[in-house]
Amino acid sequence: IQGQSIMDVPRCSVCTRPCARCNCDGLPDPHVAPRYTTARGLARSGDWFDLLDSKAVWAQSPQCLPPRATCEQSQPQCSESTGKAVRRYRVGHGLPKAKLLHDKTRAGMMRCYECTRPLHTCSCESNLRVAVMEAVNDQQHVVALSTKNGWSTPSTCMQSLSQQSSSSDLGNPPSYNMSPSLCFLAPTGTKGDLLPLLNGAVDVVETDGLNAVFLSQPCFADIVKERMSRSSKFRQSEDSQIKKLKWCCTTHSCSRLPEPLIEQDGSEKQTIAFSLEKMVFQSDGGGRLVFLWARPTKGSCNDADYRTPFSVNGGGDTVNYGEFLGNWKACLGYIKYAELAKHAKFVTSHSAKPEKVAELDKAMGIRSSLVVRLGSTCLADPLAHQPELQNLKNFYAMSSTLAPTVLPLHSHVIYPHPAIEKHGVLSEQPHIFKPDPIPENVRTFLEQMQTIVVTISSFGQVKNVAKMFPASCEFQVLFLGSSCQSDPDPSHMHYKGMLDLDMVFQKAALIVHGCGVGTVHQVALSGKPSIGLSGLLEQECNGVALEKMRVSKHFTLRSLYSDPCVVKAFIEAVMGCIQGAASFIDRHKLLEVQEKVQKEHGAAFGAFTDRVRKVLQQP
Repeated sequence: IQGQSIMDVPRCSVCTRPCARCNCDGLPDPHVAPRYTTARGLARSGDWFDLLDSKAVWAQSPQCLPPRATCEQSQPQCSESTGKAVRRYRVGHGLPKAKLLHDKTRAGMMRCYECTRPLHTCSCESNLRVAVMEAVNDQQHVVALSTKNGWSTPSTCMQSLSQQSSSSDLGNPPSYNMSPSLCFLAPTGTKGDLLPLLNGAVDVVETDGLNAVFLSQPCFADIVKERMSRSSKFRQSEDSQIKKLKWCCTTHSCSRLPEPLIEQDGSEKQTIAFSLEKMVFQSDGGGRLVFLWARPTKGSCNDADYRTPFSVNGGGDTVNYGEFLGNWKACLGYIKYAELAKHAKFVTSHSAKPEKVAELDKAMGIRSSLVVRLGSTCLADPLAHQPELQNLKNFYAMSSTLAPTVLPLHSHVIYPHPAIEKHGVLSEQPHIFKPDPIPENVRTFLEQMQTIVVTISSFGQVKNVAKMFPASCEFQVLFLGSSCQSDPDPSHMHYKGMLDLDMVFQKAALIVHGCGVGTVHQVALSGKPSIGLSGLLEQECNGVALEKMRVSKHFTLRSLYSDPCVVKAFIEAVMGCIQGAASFIDRHKLLEVQEKVQKEHGAAFGAFTDRVRKVLQQP
């Protein structure tokens, strides 16, 4: 309207057109004005309306960055030359539902994707595509952003929008971020539960150009950062940010009757204070992966902090687990509100029983749309061979070649159904993550003589296992992930950091491992003889399965610590492999298993991406 700024024109609360041209029953609404070009007429259809630095600016084309009025040559200017990225809303091509948080009575209005009118007044034939958005009003700007995969909203949280957070805790004014509709979550377990989900998430985001959030325990933040720093397909697009927040949620308690039971006390509320670290990575294919780690001021979000220490005689029981669940519920409550789109889908990784996973979901306030099942004992899931009948949709990320055919559980023996679809291991993709070079001191050590590589760091038992190796001038031992400070044997080397196992295994004469699903997969790929040391039932099942294939020897840590005869058998197995005379290893079987696993390798990612696509298509 001539003589008026587009931000000052009064607009109808229903059609959002200027009141002077409105013919519906809506009333003028001052809060609609900042929503700018919501109807045709304010700009030519097809023009681009840019959002830059919290201000609306005109542009002639998707490549033109500055406002038309301030463009000196009146020519489109490429955004690459300025180094700034802009997100655009295309005029006349759709207005989503506006949910003004100060007046929720208008939240149910759905608008046509083409003409932006309410659906009940629209005569278009193409109104089947309805865009949905939530708009956050910070009393200065109400901004809509159109993105490739969905609608995003300002992620700033104001006191007027959440009575559970204080404005002093919520940081800077609105920043305009995409609102992903997909969240990968690994709240429990060890790094063996984290890494497959991370590898799968990175591959999905890179392949399909999706926007997603990844949450994990903060104790694994350094592992995630190290992996992403080696990525050839992702680059960090924003500096790391840390916010201090508060969120209110219900309390939980856990008991054993005899299985752990999670109980919710709906009458008692608690306010959780925590800091949230955020890192954003952009993929070359246009995808965006946001990593978040929550660190509560009381307690933590680390599963291991609420479990008794590992013991070969049992252990791993939960302690004060209600605090752990409350911390995660507060964290997820804020993230669902501030970082994720409404009705976002959750992809989680778990090794626990399905009923336990359902309890954890309920306690944390989420619903898993897809559960990545890790560990061979997951093959005992009810209806595992009939996925169409399962309440939770599972993805069995394990090798069909290496999976055990017998599960000797404590109370009974289970023979997994052969029809269970095992998709393969989600291992690190070399085309996404550049291999980390072996440090020079480790490389020099490996080249001195025959080397036994030991990787059992998840148990924290390296110091005890080191004592089991006999003194010999025929071999040396490299312990990975070891924090052991004193070892009197000069032929032993302890390395605390992470190394590329594929590269290290190629230089090993023998591999001693903890029988985890991911590790046995890498051992099989290497084609090297191995000895498995299991501390848990699931690992014992994997170790026994490899022994039956005659590609490995298996011992339990309990028997190794308590029975001198088992120690003697372990020493004989080690010396037999070093001298090439191990009767329990069939060299032809080693090559056969290696060839089968190589054919499976990588197939899991295509299957995982397909499952995630189906999840996103679900209502």
